[in-house]
Amino acid sequence: MLQSLWIGIQTAFGPAALLCTALGVAVGILGGAMPGINASITTALLLPFTYSMEPTEALMLLVGVYIGVNYGGSIPAILIGTPGTPSAGATLLDGHPMRMQGKASLALNVSLTASTVGNLVSGVILVAVALPIAKAALRFGPAEYFSLGVLGLTLIAGLTEKNVIKGIFAASLGLFLSTVGADEFLGRPRFAFGSIDLAQGIDLVPAMMGLFAMGMMIKDFWKPQDLDSNKEEIKLSVLPLNVFKKIFPISLFSGTLGTFIGALPGAGASVASFICYNQVKSMSKEPEKFGTGCVEGVAAAEASNNGVTGGALIPMLGLGIPGSGTTAIILSAMIIHGIVPGPNLFISKPDIPYGLFVAVFTGTIFMYLLGLLYTRMFLKVIMLPQEILNTAIVAIVLTGAYAVQRDTFDLWVVFTLGIASFFLRRVKVPITPLVLGLVLGATVERSMRRALTLSGGSWSTFFTRPLSAVLLMGAVFMLGWTIYRSHKFAKK
Repeated sequence: MLQSLWIGIQTAFGPAALLCTALGVAVGILGGAMPGINASITTALLLPFTYSMEPTEALMLLVGVYIGVNYGGSIPAILIGTPGTPSAGATLLDGHPMRMQGKASLALNVSLTASTVGNLVSGVILVAVALPIAKAALRFGPAEYFSLGVLGLTLIAGLTEKNVIKGIFAASLGLFLSTVGADEFLGRPRFAFGSIDLAQGIDLVPAMMGLFAMGMMIKDFWKPQDLDSNKEEIKLSVLPLNVFKKIFPISLFSGTLGTFIGALPGAGASVASFICYNQVKSMSKEPEKFGTGCVEGVAAAEASNNGVTGGALIPMLGLGIPGSGTTAIILSAMIIHGIVPGPNLFISKPDIPYGLFVAVFTGTIFMYLLGLLYTRMFLKVIMLPQEILNTAIVAIVLTGAYAVQRDTFDLWVVFTLGIASFFLRRVKVPITPLVLGLVLGATVERSMRRALTLSGGSWSTFFTRPLSAVLLMGAVFMLGWTIYRSHKFAKK
């Protein structure tokens, strides 16, 4: 393996390879920072430019994009209250409150540092145990994915300790919205009410833009907030040492967990970020700080969704199974260049898999350096007068929502869910469980129905399969622990 790793280092540190990786990261950060232009879209836009390139350089360009996008999504989540990518939804929970408190610079630096640590952790795991993890991921069937989704849904209790009933209501509403559209198994529309647009389902990106950004804009129009953005110090800076010491262990833990979740095809960065966020919150001595502008919350979310980057490459390279839309595009680039993924690739052409492994490290370094430079530019945005900034935010949100599918129906989704979000906030119903239900709903339903089909309708399959049973036990434990913690703090 050491010899193969050395070949990968030589490949990744070639001048052309470094240039491609840096360019990919730069484009990826900007793509992630534009709501609606997610990792898949950005990667797909660059794919045609790779046809005439050398295979390794083409793949490093696309991997660089993947690295940059996952960090870039945190920028609008922090600054304007709408996630640039769905995986940045958990970052928004503490990142945007920090911006409202005049700590946007600190929030961006925490996001950048945690993203860097998460990527580096995933890179180390990639090099060490890529093939064993890929083979272990194959043991995940529909029953295991269902149980993982149930584990994710137990986050509701952790996110709504003050009012679990309202949290369950919000999550149920999110689960309902996830069922709108065509039934994957029967092909019949559900809750479409005769509308062709509704029959296509509700896309996650415009839904999150409406629930978060548009809802906040309506709230601000109703009751303007007095923000003192001038408190921000616009300068090139690194994270203070005391803050780094606080978030480093959290970033290591979340990056590791995010890598393993990313190695599961279909799990995705959104699931990883919410799971890690709640896990860190449940382990915290001060869980009540989460959601109010807590650096630990930003670190947990960003380290995990960036850890997914390296994790998603494991089944793609080791088994030829893409774990996400982005890795599917990267896989198609491999096929275009005549590269066949799988275990034999590590022996026949070690420069490709190990070169990409090393590119995760070089891309992470470029991401950190470019992130420091971009921070100064991004912070100037919030120095604008609030009226101009709000108008710009609405324009960005609507443009981003339309760009996803070029469908005006998505604009109506943004406005409708924005109004709904405003009224839900007025009656103290949390929005995050609604988003969580929307994110996990389709996965839970799809996996449950597939598992029941394979088992002949027997529910015992969820308990007799060892991995599924362990995940369900973990969900019960997490739920019980969260309820215990909430009662404990309530007594205090």
